Amino acid sequence: MKSLFAILLILSPCAVIAAPSVVLGEASGNFAIDAEVYCPGGEKDGLIEVCMDVWIGWRITVQKTLSGTPVRGRIRAARIQHGPFVRSYLKRFRLFVLEPIESAEMRKRLGADYLINDLSTMHEMYCISEPPAQYGLSEDDIDVHVRQSPVLGSSYCFELPKGGE
Repeated sequence: MKSLFAILLILSPCAVIAAPSVVLGEASGNFAIDAEVYCPGGEKDGLIEVCMDVWIGWRITVQKTLSGTPVRGRIRAARIQHGPFVRSYLKRFRLFVLEPIESAEMRKRLGADYLINDLSTMHEMYCISEPPAQYGLSEDDIDVHVRQSPVLGSSYCFELPKGGE
């Protein structure tokens, strides 16, 4: 069965499609990309639809690959969004889901080797050994995640509620 899969993989022109890589890193800047974004526009329910999306480039220094093909060092990635982020907000992003751009033409047009499929800022969680309700923290205000450890037992983890910082 493995040999049949290998033969199909070799014969198929579309067989080698790289899976996304999930990486930790730091974004150091955005840059404008002069490439067209498909926007259907037109009128819907009596309103004129306006497309405000553009291609934005990201400079990212990858520190660690969590899954997928390893990615290292400084990279350039592209994403469709409304516009560049201000530097202070941009620096909050720490996790990136990167998809390699297979087409040489598309890499050249975007000035990037990856597309950003998803991204996340870092979230700080607090973990205690007893259920938070025991200390007067209402589970209506926080989402509690119970973490089990064979050595340490249970811990109860949560983010601070908005306004509680």
